[in-house]
Amino acid sequence: MAAPRILELSLSNEGQQENWELTTLKDIGKYEDFLEKIIFNNPELVIRTTGQRINESYVVRTQVPICSIQEGTIYPDLLILADNGEVTVVEVKIYGNDEMRNRKVLGQVLEYAVSLSECNEQDIVKILSPQKSNQSGLVEIIKSLFPNENDPDGLANNFVTNIGNGKLNLVIACDKAPQGFKELVHAISRGRSNLDYSMTVVELRPYVRESESFTKILIVPQNVITTEIVARTVVAVSLPDNNKKPLINVQTVDLEEIEQNLDRLQRQGKIWSDQDRRDAFMEWDNPVAKRLVDFIIERTYKGRISAGGVTKQATLGFYFPSMIEKGKSQQLFFLELNNERVHFFINQVRNNVPETISKWFEEQFALLFDIDVADKKEPLVDLKSINDKWSEFEKMIDLFMNKLLGEIFKINS
Repeated sequence: MAAPRILELSLSNEGQQENWELTTLKDIGKYEDFLEKIIFNNPELVIRTTGQRINESYVVRTQVPICSIQEGTIYPDLLILADNGEVTVVEVKIYGNDEMRNRKVLGQVLEYAVSLSECNEQDIVKILSPQKSNQSGLVEIIKSLFPNENDPDGLANNFVTNIGNGKLNLVIACDKAPQGFKELVHAISRGRSNLDYSMTVVELRPYVRESESFTKILIVPQNVITTEIVARTVVAVSLPDNNKKPLINVQTVDLEEIEQNLDRLQRQGKIWSDQDRRDAFMEWDNPVAKRLVDFIIERTYKGRISAGGVTKQATLGFYFPSMIEKGKSQQLFFLELNNERVHFFINQVRNNVPETISKWFEEQFALLFDIDVADKKEPLVDLKSINDKWSEFEKMIDLFMNKLLGEIFKINS
């Protein structure tokens, strides 16, 4: 299936246009260090997508050593410090990383939050202090990091307060999140400990030109959290009697309960965005379905592919203009994920287009698929049958749309 596209239109070259194709970093030979460098140089990509206020200046630190509340030292990929005292912790992963699939990354970012919240001012000095810095006090470090700050004492206090209270922006940045991961992250952010953190998944989707060998990459950021509760997380901190270091236990409900909740949500359905629908069909290993999806996306009326609302599975619909309700469109057929049969809405044709066009379409449809549609409102057609007669099917739909658009042109002339 063709990936979703972004169209670049040149205003200085007679409207010349080129398509940008959605891909993954791994497919173009780029990995986590590449994505980490992008965010390091452009922290607003993450900040803006999480909904935080855009500040005048940021300081970005990489692989900052933090004393883990369990044992040893942990190293967040990126620490973004804003000039209002906000702290964003970023863990970078690419699509296909096992730590995304087995949820290990969730434990990582939670450990960062809890460990940071246990830091005293001396620990914060070590975290914020640039390497080889001679400054020993927090205010002096703030002055060096934010030289234009009018109130370094106040800003230092903001950092200490936010870090101590766990008021952190936890971000998992990736080029593509696996299915189900977004729901888990949002559930954890709602079933969290008493720390005042927020957790966000930010996708930095890479697009490449069709005509180039990946010499240019367009990065499109988007916040992709889904608002259903799937799992809850408990962050437990215990203090042993023998004065050893406190122990942290980050625990998610067991896999069986998560699967039960996912099954419940699947039965209830969800609201799918158009991008969610495209992503779901991209992962369906069915070349015939992908061929039909390409056709739908490229030729449906005014780019519409869904009716919205809650559905259990992702669907993609092909729409035609209604001749009865001006400005509206109706669904001609739709494809459901993992369903080998396509639903056609003959009754919508009968009710929304001129009788001559409706009868023509019914006759063509009946001849093409050998189906008597006289008394059928929603006949089903196997994907294989469509594929076997693809040229005829494509021609029938194109002629149907051309007839309708011709009628609309006559009305508007």
